[in-house]
Order: sequence, then C-alpha cells, then structure tokens
Amino acid sequence: MVNASGERIANEAINYHDFIAEMLRDSSGRTSAEFYLVTSHKHLRAYGLGRVPAAPGRITPFFRNGYLQKGETLAELADKLNINARGLIETVEAHNAQAHFGSDPVFKKGGTAFERAAGDPSNKPNPCVAPLGTGPFYAIRIIPGDIGTFAGVSVDETGRVLTEDGTVIQGLFAVGTVTSSIMGGTYPAAGAMLGPALTFGYLTAKSIAGQMDDVTATQLDGLEPSETETCKNAAE
Repeated sequence: MVNASGERIANEAINYHDFIAEMLRDSSGRTSAEFYLVTSHKHLRAYGLGRVPAAPGRITPFFRNGYLQKGETLAELADKLNINARGLIETVEAHNAQAHFGSDPVFKKGGTAFERAAGDPSNKPNPCVAPLGTGPFYAIRIIPGDIGTFAGVSVDETGRVLTEDGTVIQGLFAVGTVTSSIMGGTYPAAGAMLGPALTFGYLTAKSIAGQMDDVTATQLDGLEPSETETCKNAAE
C-alpha cells in the first residue's frame, strides 16, 4: 500500500481498523486520502486484489469499470495512478531487497501470529512477505471508510439504554455496534464485534422476555380461571 508519493505507510497485514488509522494519520493535512494497493501479475492471479478474483476468475471487467489499473512497468502504473513514479520504484526496490529473506525491517510485517495466520503458509520463511516480482503490475485505489461506530449509546448488562447520568430509559434496548464498544474503541480482528453482539443480544432478549412474563402475570392477576387460560394461550 502506497500513498501519492509512492511510499508505504504501514504494515499491510495489521487489522483494517488500525490500518485505516494509519491512512488517516498519513493523509492528515492533505485534501486527498487516496492510497493504492500495488501487486504484480503473479500475485494478482494467485491471491486476487480487493474485489478482483484470483485465477481462474476474470479480471477484464475490472479494467472496463476502472477499478483495476495496469502498467507494464512501475513507472507506467504510477503514471496511470498519478502518483510519484520515482518514489514507487524506490519503495518496491527497497521492499524486494529485504523480502527475498522474508524480512520487512520498516514495518515488521508477519511479526505476529495474527498476521501470519492470514498469510500464505507455503511462502517461506515469512507467509506475509515476498518480493513483488516482475511486471506487469496492477493497483486498486483505497480510501478510508467506516462500517459502524465504537462510540454508540451506553447500555447496562441487559442491553437497556442509559442516559448520560446512568438512568435507565425504560423500554429502549440496544445491542451490537450501535452501542458503545466494550473494547474501548480498539479492534483486535475481523468479526470482533460479532461475539459481543451475540452475547448481549442473548442477554437482552432474555431481559425483554422476562419483562414480558412480568407484564403477562400482572395482566392475569384477578381474572377468572377461564379468562386466565385464554390469555396464557394467546401469550404462547
């Protein structure tokens, strides 16, 4: 991943939450936050690139709609992307020189078990690092985005929404990313919000069901036996 200067900005194998933070940091003070994910023909067909599928998937449609850019050389690719050609060439040369040894001295890619688990185990000695190889080269444009919030409404342990002073708002429940993150705004890996959403969804559903039982019991209180049975059947 490179910026308009053709320079890498971060470890491409970290989780996308932290990577987007690096994108925002690098683009701070600029009017553009565009970045480019660059690869070679060999790696494109082996792994794909963004929405572009690996072999035997077709890549021609992505040229037609402008999603995928191609250059026979890095300089040609840089020209199509309107980024610094010399910077891109020097970045790739520096990367390739160390990647032959599975090393990434700048950003330490492949330095954690999380990163290596998402790499290619057949690529030795580092499943996350390899020389880019020869052309043709390809790139897609990447911009920061969001898919949810980590600063939503506050809730208690049963999903009841709280006011700023901690008062329960009766009848209002929330779960998932609409609530304030139990991880304090961090994001260890893809799917990290699924566990809390399922857990607190279950607890919230039990809380709501319990309240419904209380309401039903109150409504049944004082009714004749025949009327009570009718109400129970309706509730069921």
